Amino acid sequence: MPQNTLAREPFSFASGPRPSRQPERINPALLRRMAARMALEARQIERVAQEAMKEVWDESTHLSSFTAQAV
Repeated sequence: MPQNTLAREPFSFASGPRPSRQPERINPALLRRMAARMALEARQIERVAQEAMKEVWDESTHLSSFTAQAV
């Protein structure tokens, strides 16, 4: 009978035998740093998205006014 290879991967949700590796302790300071880094990246992505939306809006309004003048 073939074995389920996913059950042997460390973070698999598959049923079957669990890996024998002991769970790692999560350092609270590391977790806070990671959360702060992710929040910073999210703010940067949001800023870029806002700028891109403004550019698209400006281009679309410029093009619509240009086509209205041409007609």
